[in-house]
Amino acid sequence: MFKRKNDAFLNTWLNSKRRRPLILRGARQIGKSTAVRRLAERQGRELIEVDLERHSTLNESFASLDVETILQDIQLVTRKRIGTNSVIFLDEAQGAPKALAALRYFYEQRPQIPIIAAGSLLEFALAELDSSMPVGRVDFARMHPVTFREYLSASGRKLELEILQSFASGQTHSISPNTHAEMMKVFSEYVLIGGMPAAIVESMEHAQTVDRLSAAALAHDRLSLAFRDDFSKYRRRISTDLLRKIFDSIPTLLGQVKVKFSALAPNERTESAKRGLDALISAGLVRKVIHTPARGIPLSTGSDSDVFKLVPLDVGMSSTRELGTPRTMSLPSSLFVKWESGNSIERQWMGQLAECVIGQSLLASDESNDQLFYWLREGKSANAEVDYVIQSGTSIVPVEVKSGSSGTLKSLHQFMAERQLEFAIRFDINSPVVHKMDVQTLMAGGVSTHVNYTLHGLPLYLSDFVFEYVRNRCKS
Repeated sequence: MFKRKNDAFLNTWLNSKRRRPLILRGARQIGKSTAVRRLAERQGRELIEVDLERHSTLNESFASLDVETILQDIQLVTRKRIGTNSVIFLDEAQGAPKALAALRYFYEQRPQIPIIAAGSLLEFALAELDSSMPVGRVDFARMHPVTFREYLSASGRKLELEILQSFASGQTHSISPNTHAEMMKVFSEYVLIGGMPAAIVESMEHAQTVDRLSAAALAHDRLSLAFRDDFSKYRRRISTDLLRKIFDSIPTLLGQVKVKFSALAPNERTESAKRGLDALISAGLVRKVIHTPARGIPLSTGSDSDVFKLVPLDVGMSSTRELGTPRTMSLPSSLFVKWESGNSIERQWMGQLAECVIGQSLLASDESNDQLFYWLREGKSANAEVDYVIQSGTSIVPVEVKSGSSGTLKSLHQFMAERQLEFAIRFDINSPVVHKMDVQTLMAGGVSTHVNYTLHGLPLYLSDFVFEYVRNRCKS
């Protein structure tokens, strides 16, 4: 039980005079149910919780669209009276899809009753509703894995959190070498444990033992099995074996600048692989990073969803799948050393994990609007890629994730020259630094051009703070 960013949103939602029924989205085991239970506890409300997979007969009650009938049947199932101090929580709402369509009638007829719907496979039920979805009469919120910022708070590192917040906001202008070294160690720990609440809890329960990381990794294994068990519930026309094949292929595709469906599921038809990937995306197990030409805002303008790369749900689960389950407590402090001095395989998987965790951080930021973009130019001799492109206000900001403490910036130079932007972000293992770039770069077609811009180099552990940093420290 630890504080989450969504806690503040849920408090505001519950106390709003214009409150509408809430649909809480997010992958399995991300913390949705716990967040709702904590909300009721904080606000002194009685929680009326019903699991609609266990009580699927309530689907008929919701199908009636009669609010009084629905309330009466919920009371019979839960053996609790619904009063002015109640919060109704419809968990695993995909078990009774009609419940989602009925939410509009709660808004219209009984708006004084707070009602929240959530579920591990909710996106499938929402897709099936289509035209009957009560748009405009419900609120939506999404939960993501625990962020590094939340992890610092949960692990009792409030002082470190304050230091990073002060730096990102511009109140302070440096991070000391000792603080940087400590934060890289803690961030390495976070990359291995990740943001799934079950893994964090397991690691905390073993905090004083050498089994801490092994406990988290075993939690990852259990979560992977739970995800696989869900595959049969997705859609009847998608083969469970196909879903497993695609799920197992994801670690091998991380870091690829453009994913091909043939690589997702060899020997399968493209359309089948596409449906399978879409199902895993709906379940929240993986997210697309979509190509944008980044010629203007919003970044979705001109974007191409068929040109994409992938970011998995959680960096901790990815690290377990890439590195294996056995761990030792000595690994976190040396984790990113392998990015700098390891062999080619070690450098490759560290680069993949770093790009994953940056993507995970960007997605969890409110400013991302739950979308991720990157820039890609393909050519016979002029391929170029910028890892991520974000929008902050009216500014387009490229974000690079570079190996170790160094790395070429050829693609970034080309992007900055083409788009004539003034500043960019680079994440690596160094302390914060600002570079005034003034270089010649070779463009497509072999033309050399001059480009100058400001490059803000940030350590990986500041990824959760990048939007704040851009607002407060970068000037366009």
